[in-house]
Amino acid sequence: MGFCDNLKIMFSKIFQFFLPLIKKFLAEGGPIILALAFEIIPVIATTHKGQDGDAKRKEAFRQISERAKAQGLVLADSLIYAAIELAVAKLKTKEPV
Repeated sequence: MGFCDNLKIMFSKIFQFFLPLIKKFLAEGGPIILALAFEIIPVIATTHKGQDGDAKRKEAFRQISERAKAQGLVLADSLIYAAIELAVAKLKTKEPV
């Protein structure tokens, strides 16, 4: 078995690992929550600079939860946290090194 075969197997297993999360995310309002996270995270990063990551995450969770409920969405905490992590990762890729 060559390198390419090993790589295909590895990516296949990674995809299988993430597939349930992706399906749940898309089925339960994930795109809406992700849009909220992309909007809220940069604001929190700017307005809460002096706070640690945990405090920022709690504030992001609170704001996203409130906005989702206002839109009639009731989501699992894990989906909100996943959206927060994706938005933070996106924000970090935009920041200059």
